[in-house]
Amino acid sequence: MKQVNEELRESLVELQVQLEQERTWRKEGDLLLEGVTRLAIARDSETVYAVLVDVLGPLLGFDVAALFLADDNALVSMAAEEHSLAGVRLSIDSALRRVLLGKSVAVFDTSKQPAWAAQSSTLLDRVRSALHIPIFAGESVAVLICVHSEKGFFSARHTRIAQRIMPMVSAALLSIQGFQLRLKSEQQNQAAAAVATHRDLLERALGSVGAGVGYVTSADLVPLGRTLHEILADWKTPDAWWLHYRNHLHPGHTVLINDTSPTGNRFTHEATLMDTTGDDQLLLIADVTRWVLAEQALQDMNAELIVARDAALSANRAKSNFLANMSHELRTPLNAIMGYTDLLTEDAQARKETETLSYLEQVLQAATQLLSLIDDVLDLSRIDAEPINMHMGWIDLDNLLEDIHVTITPAIEQHGNTLRITCKISRNKIWANKDRLQQVLLNLLSNAAKFTTSGFIEIYVGLCHTDDGREQFSFEVRDTGVGIPADRLEDIFQPFSQVDTSNTRRYGGTGLGLTISRSYCELMGGSLEVTSTVNVGSIFTVLLPATCPSNDNENKERREH
Repeated sequence: MKQVNEELRESLVELQVQLEQERTWRKEGDLLLEGVTRLAIARDSETVYAVLVDVLGPLLGFDVAALFLADDNALVSMAAEEHSLAGVRLSIDSALRRVLLGKSVAVFDTSKQPAWAAQSSTLLDRVRSALHIPIFAGESVAVLICVHSEKGFFSARHTRIAQRIMPMVSAALLSIQGFQLRLKSEQQNQAAAAVATHRDLLERALGSVGAGVGYVTSADLVPLGRTLHEILADWKTPDAWWLHYRNHLHPGHTVLINDTSPTGNRFTHEATLMDTTGDDQLLLIADVTRWVLAEQALQDMNAELIVARDAALSANRAKSNFLANMSHELRTPLNAIMGYTDLLTEDAQARKETETLSYLEQVLQAATQLLSLIDDVLDLSRIDAEPINMHMGWIDLDNLLEDIHVTITPAIEQHGNTLRITCKISRNKIWANKDRLQQVLLNLLSNAAKFTTSGFIEIYVGLCHTDDGREQFSFEVRDTGVGIPADRLEDIFQPFSQVDTSNTRRYGGTGLGLTISRSYCELMGGSLEVTSTVNVGSIFTVLLPATCPSNDNENKERREH
């Protein structure tokens, strides 16, 4: 189940990244399509400029933009967003000559570029970087100049976007020229001629964002360029698509069409029908199938992940509840065994039955070990089943270390080891849960005693600092035992895990002590770490916050003490 969840999460992350990229492309495409729609009805250069500022502003992020026309040896502003750029005249230098040859040019620092350096200091204070975008309309050349107050603002990404903008704006200016010609004579005929002449520009502008365009003439659909043919490849002709779905379309509205193509493929098309100045209509079609499928796949993946998560949580709760119930059930007869064994031991001592007393002591020792194992299983089931409320408070360090010393000394000396306690801090109060911290330290010392023979075991208490400068209490349990291989250091914190399966028979234990100890450290706001070298020894470090998380709680506890 865990592996399935991991695979589901990895698939979900990959799908989310892909979907986010698709959404970014879609957003950029929508902005460009909006620009095409609005520029199609533009009738003068000022309108073109206003559309560019509204539509292209979010794409390029410029502060101010101005439209310039090439006039002899200079570029002259013909439409500007604010008066400071109105009437600006830029002498054509080497950089601007490259712009007039069709290349978008970004200026890192305008004060270093001759054409801009010649402008007033007031203007240069507001124009630190610039992006020059060439626009061609027949024999006329215009330049859209976007400026920003930050030096080096425009990057290669902005230049690439500019290259996509060029055909769209060029088509708009050509449309203006056609409109002006229609005003002079034969309006509809000359408009049709202008569209036919510059069909390739319009196709490039829309094809770059994955949309096909065509004209509806006398109830027939006439594609402009190859993009519409590619989108409607499952139909014999684009006109067949139009005849089937034309009743779903209304001028000025965008419609989402979900259906199955003649070849049996599911598709989703976003279609927009627009009126033009003549009798014809303009039809824009974008294939958004993959975006819709990606959204659906994400929803399905989320639903599947939720089901898998709920199933895993339910199974985990059932397991934890079972362990908790079994632990309680086992403790009841075990307590009875230990109670009767104590009574029999007292009777054997009174009768001085040495052999019987030896047997009873072995029974009591085995029962005590079994009770300890049951307690570990019960602790683990509690941690898994539900959150544990740690009752934190200020505890006396000296008393804690004294209690630990008295409790653990017999186990330390059993294997000929020596225990040392070193305290390198002046303060005597620690913010923790006394019972849980004592349980953690006794478990670490017990492990050290178990895996060390005729060596040294030490508790070293000191202060250390986190990466962000916060103080922490550090309890290091050091031993000179068998050590742990580097590739197994994290495995020892997994439930029921042992470094070597043979250790279970040799040293005993269930492999739960370190799992529970790390969980208790984390519940107290700290951590449990380990470093070790085989045949040299190990160092288990308990790190706990040196200050109370809440000043109010800290003051309250200090008053009580």
